[in-house]
Amino acid sequence: PNLDAEFRKAQGMKFFAAFDIVDEFYSLYKNKKQPLTIFFLYLYIGYWVLTMFYKGVIWGYYFWPFLAGLAVILAASLQSLPRYARYLLFFVLYMVNFIPLLGTPWVKLSAKDSSLWGFYRDTAKKVYEQAPNEFGYYIYTTDQYGYSSRYAMNHMARTYPEKTAAPYQKKSTVYLLIDDPGDHKFTNHINWIKYDVKIDKPPVSQERLSKTYKIQRYNLTPEEILIESNPNMIQTLIFR
Repeated sequence: PNLDAEFRKAQGMKFFAAFDIVDEFYSLYKNKKQPLTIFFLYLYIGYWVLTMFYKGVIWGYYFWPFLAGLAVILAASLQSLPRYARYLLFFVLYMVNFIPLLGTPWVKLSAKDSSLWGFYRDTAKKVYEQAPNEFGYYIYTTDQYGYSSRYAMNHMARTYPEKTAAPYQKKSTVYLLIDDPGDHKFTNHINWIKYDVKIDKPPVSQERLSKTYKIQRYNLTPEEILIESNPNMIQTLIFR
């Protein structure tokens, strides 16, 4: 629910999976000699059961590896359906996955969809184009890792070798790359800025790039630079 595009994809997948699972269990009832199908369904159903306890966003690439197996199983299952039922099933699946994209131009989807690499690349490029030759930056996400933005910033550093970016360090110019859906119970970017980054002033500029993502720019005085940020923030890609 935090990211509309991913939510719509997940909803389509759930419909697809629900129909396929019902059909497969019916096939298994008629023919009990399908151990590979049983094993696959065990993994797939178990995966979605486990995600019930996960409160974050279910990104598309979390379940895309299952698509090939589901497609094969569904194609095999079609042999047991009447022709009109096959066409009806194809039409329903097509509409469920296509309707959410109506009215959403591909350029707009790419620019606003923070599940895409292009979104983070363009964000990092925007920061580097606006930044002075030396600047600092911090990344906020509710999972505290900020991998996508960090990869993009590292990548863009090679494109702008004349500029020096200091991650998680205060300079006279500091950028905050904030991805906050605003629905997390225990963390939010407002407290993060004040108590972790330790900046207690309004930004000189702010640009919102999507429903959850924005860039803030701060100009700090020498005294404000000396106020040390929380050293326990995750500052590297060590877990990747």
